[in-house]
Amino acid sequence: MRIQSLVCAVLLLGVPFALFAGAQEESSSSSAATASVAAGSYNESPMLSERVAAGTLPPVDERLPNNPVVVEVEGEIGTYGGTLRTAVSSRHRAINSMLGGRFIDNLAFTWDKLGSELQPSWVESGVLSDDAMRYTIRLREGVKWSDGTPVTTTDLMFTYHDVAGNTDLNPRGVSWLKGVEVEVLDDYGVTFHLPQAAPLFQYTFHTAGVGLRHPIGPKHYLGPFHPTYTDVGELEKAAKEAGVDTWDELFDLKAANDNVERPVLSLWVLTEASTEGTMVERNPYFWKVDPEGNQLPYIDRMRTEIVASPDVYVMRGMGGQYDVVFYGIKFSDFPTLKSNERSGGYRLFQWRSAEGKSHLKFDHTYREDEAMGELLRTIDFKKALALAIDREEIKELVHLGQGDAVNISPPVGSPIYKEEYANSYAEFDPDQSAALLDGIGVKDTDGDGFREMANGARLQLEFNVHTDEPDHVATGELLKGYWEAIGIRTRLNAVVYDRRAELDREGAFHVSMNDLDLIIYPLYFRPGVGPMGPFVNSPTLGAKDWEDCIRTDGETGTEPSPEYLEAWDLYEQIMAETDDEKRKALAFRLFDNYYANIWSLGLVQGLPRIVMINDRLHNVPADALEAWPLRTPSNAGMAQWYIKE
Repeated sequence: MRIQSLVCAVLLLGVPFALFAGAQEESSSSSAATASVAAGSYNESPMLSERVAAGTLPPVDERLPNNPVVVEVEGEIGTYGGTLRTAVSSRHRAINSMLGGRFIDNLAFTWDKLGSELQPSWVESGVLSDDAMRYTIRLREGVKWSDGTPVTTTDLMFTYHDVAGNTDLNPRGVSWLKGVEVEVLDDYGVTFHLPQAAPLFQYTFHTAGVGLRHPIGPKHYLGPFHPTYTDVGELEKAAKEAGVDTWDELFDLKAANDNVERPVLSLWVLTEASTEGTMVERNPYFWKVDPEGNQLPYIDRMRTEIVASPDVYVMRGMGGQYDVVFYGIKFSDFPTLKSNERSGGYRLFQWRSAEGKSHLKFDHTYREDEAMGELLRTIDFKKALALAIDREEIKELVHLGQGDAVNISPPVGSPIYKEEYANSYAEFDPDQSAALLDGIGVKDTDGDGFREMANGARLQLEFNVHTDEPDHVATGELLKGYWEAIGIRTRLNAVVYDRRAELDREGAFHVSMNDLDLIIYPLYFRPGVGPMGPFVNSPTLGAKDWEDCIRTDGETGTEPSPEYLEAWDLYEQIMAETDDEKRKALAFRLFDNYYANIWSLGLVQGLPRIVMINDRLHNVPADALEAWPLRTPSNAGMAQWYIKE
């Protein structure tokens, strides 16, 4: 069995890697490893053997699926035991990033470490029909939830019908399921009948949201908190007792990542969650083994501390208190950290990144002030902000000369790379910037050195950055200086990630900074995200009211601009196009639309992710591709990492 190539090779940081799409009819996703293990020859952690001997847990052979995923180890067969120690600087990172994907390996498919192959995990296969109108998945028979309950298509249908289809849980609906009919084949198979051709549907099924924190919900646990299965009056009473007002809020509490009672399919099971951090331990029903039949993970537990700032956990990692530091290492700190590798007992890896760094979005539907909203939609204003930025200086001062000082764009080697895209409004030209502002009537009329809006009102740019990535603050301070040098008064709001996300959702920003998740064709055309997906990250995509208007057929939101409607139409054509050459042609048109309208701005991309690994942690690859859609470091084989003192 094989996965059909999209004939797409991308060069990222000078190293080629290939992307693969969902299989066509009669072909399905390949297994995670060619090796196999004979049934009845499985081994387990001593901590689980003790529970088996005590009669509180079934034998390992009964806990594993009929055909468990076999994972090739990075270095050597590991040993069981130990607690993995790590830290982050916000609850969002601990609960949503780590328990929501990066550290748990819970998706239906898993990318390999270099993002070159999408391998089935708790599903056995995924098959797309030749006309891209049907997608059939087979669950891996015998996979169980962390409490031992079998996973079947009943859980899938609960997820798609009762959760995704419930208007209280999903008032806007779930866009990628709109018009989709799901046919149950048996206990382990379903077919998605699609309303139109969707050649990238495997990526949708793999990562798209369904109103849950995880891609599939345990009906046996969550069902009793749903009005289809329990009287709504009883649920409302239980909601009040839990400190919330409605049944759907109660359901959200039960489905949340920080609920220690919720059964999961993850590598880990949560045992503690607080403002100080989280503790997880191995899932006794995890469905992966190594080539010798040892049930994974090797490591027994993982502790994630929540500390004051990235600087704190980087310094503690340097002192040997953490086994992996995944976030927060500034390039300016790299020389010092590198020189202390041997004495500090750690290694620094530079994993390739498929993300755009320090990316800016505008609120095109800003509604607190009509004149300001109009200004944020004015192309010459956005162009002026872009031309005032010295990207080369940001690259040198913040990133020690690493990366490419370009606008957000497909990287060199991408099938839709154009040099003009990368250089679009990427030159540093403050004189032209000032002239553009003069041309739209944004001038200093009171002589205080700062410009007013054309209507004479005070102009102050509200610019949000988050402190969980320390280079964002440094970059934000430079941007504030650049914009004030051309007379744009700028207030830099440096807040934790959770607060920045909240401000974005509320529309309380003019410009907001975050990293862009993925810059790989065609993966950045993510179903259900809309045309801004390749260019702007969630939680709001820089045109929330326009998007709401389209998704609700005009019931909410505001009427989109013609340019945005054109982008939406191109996006929908891209998602339905089965011919890759035609899809690329449409992608060029969408990118042309993007640069013409300056929907967002990129600053630097092609930067590696610096990762600190303690010497007692083994089987961690020195080379991997990092991006949120790949759920890094899950794709770097966390299940087969092990601790040896």
